[in-house]
Amino acid sequence: MRAEARQALGVPPDGPLLVAVGNLYPVKDHATLLRAAANLAGARVAIAGRGDEEKNLRRLAEELGMANHVHLLGLRDDVARVLAAADLFVHPSVSEGLPLAILEAMAAGLPIVATRVG
Repeated sequence: MRAEARQALGVPPDGPLLVAVGNLYPVKDHATLLRAAANLAGARVAIAGRGDEEKNLRRLAEELGMANHVHLLGLRDDVARVLAAADLFVHPSVSEGLPLAILEAMAAGLPIVATRVG
């Protein structure tokens, strides 16, 4: 199922896939996720969401030498498929209320790494 989900998303099957779901806003702090993933050999990152930080995240991925390992998926209506492709769910927000994305990741049975916020 994981390989099929990755193929449907256009994400290669190699390497662990870290997934985040959340709009591309500074408060979601996807930049920290990219910096951390750059230290994990072979890791890929897929982020489902849209927003003003897309250009900055693409630039950062280039600077980190991991542009080919970062997949900005845009706004998705198939979050279950995105989660099915993942090896790990990451929620790097600096502020959060009730993080529905974490609840969805839990329901999908994914291990979760999240910042301590709220």
